[in-house]
Amino acid sequence: MAHQAPHQVLGEEIGRLISPEEDGGFLLTSCRLALLEHSRWRFFSVKTFGPVTQASFLINMGLLKRFKILMASCKTDTMRHELLSGVEMLISRDQMGGRFNFLALLPYSAKDRLPAGFATD
Repeated sequence: MAHQAPHQVLGEEIGRLISPEEDGGFLLTSCRLALLEHSRWRFFSVKTFGPVTQASFLINMGLLKRFKILMASCKTDTMRHELLSGVEMLISRDQMGGRFNFLALLPYSAKDRLPAGFATD
């Protein structure tokens, strides 16, 4: 991706650049989320939630409950080990769980709605 001006936020969806203003949804982007507070997003009627760590997001989405169910259905020690290894990679602070963050942008009209995965206990 070519260098973008600091005030621009572009995402990538299946190999093509998109503008979140024109085509919302899930975006893979490599921007510093803290910059969004000082970017042009504050001029739109957009409410932000997060950023939260990937670990927090996945746990809030029920990852540990699903993990427990899947572990109980594993037929071999190898399957259990692979499942445990995958979950550790997704939520460990020193791996993906602490390196990646999630951010939700909703229309300000939905400001009272908390997006899934962003709940606080």
